[in-house]
Amino acid sequence: MSNKKTWGGEEFWGLGFEFDPQWILTDEQKKLQATLIELCRTTLRANAVESDARLVYPRENLQELAKLGLLGLLVPKELGGMGQNHVCAAMVVETLARYGCASTAM
Repeated sequence: MSNKKTWGGEEFWGLGFEFDPQWILTDEQKKLQATLIELCRTTLRANAVESDARLVYPRENLQELAKLGLLGLLVPKELGGMGQNHVCAAMVVETLARYGCASTAM
């Protein structure tokens, strides 16, 4: 991962990596974080605006997370999940809240 945080190919305007404890994430978790940030940029944020405007549950966002396998984040790999740890779960929730949709993160 580069030292510059990007958003759609340009430098991100918000908090940079100096506020992210990247050193505790594995390479696999860093890749997952980058994928999740891009999903937030392209899909989740727009869905969040729509859900908030209509006062509805952000079901579309959860369906997008399911496509990435994130609903089985802590489930062991041998049982069909991603087999990640609680550090990764905290990173996923924080990433969703910061870049995508706070309601989805909840």
